[in-house]
Parts: sequence; C-alpha cells; structure tokens
Amino acid sequence: MAFLTPVRRLRGSVVYSYDRSGYLTGRSG
Repeated sequence: MAFLTPVRRLRGSVVYSYDRSGYLTGRSG
C-alpha cells in the first residue's frame, strides 16, 4: 500500500487516505 498516505486526525479519530488516483477515502477507527 505504498500509494496510500494515511493521515490521522484527532477529530473523530478518522483516518483519511489518498489512493493512487487521488481519491480521498475516510475510515473510522
């Protein structure tokens, strides 16, 4: 998953990451 850049936010503990297409995906936890 080298294309993924996970960024952890303190607000809501949601992990946002961009795929190689530049699409923003959100995952709780």
